[in-house]
Amino acid sequence: MLHIGFPKDVWHELHDAGRIDYHPVFPGKPGFGSRALATDEDVADAIALIRLNYDRAVERHGLPSTPRG
Repeated sequence: MLHIGFPKDVWHELHDAGRIDYHPVFPGKPGFGSRALATDEDVADAIALIRLNYDRAVERHGLPSTPRG
């Protein structure tokens, strides 16, 4: 099971497309969602959802700077 959060507008798009469902802790409330991982396709889409959040964070904040070592 993947548990993941999105802004409500993104959450609604993903829910309407059948890619996520309501989070069991917050039933009926958009924002946090869940995705069952029963097949290889589910896992591939879960990775795509995680990537979507990563890309949103990079777009908003940029890439992290390389730590000095």
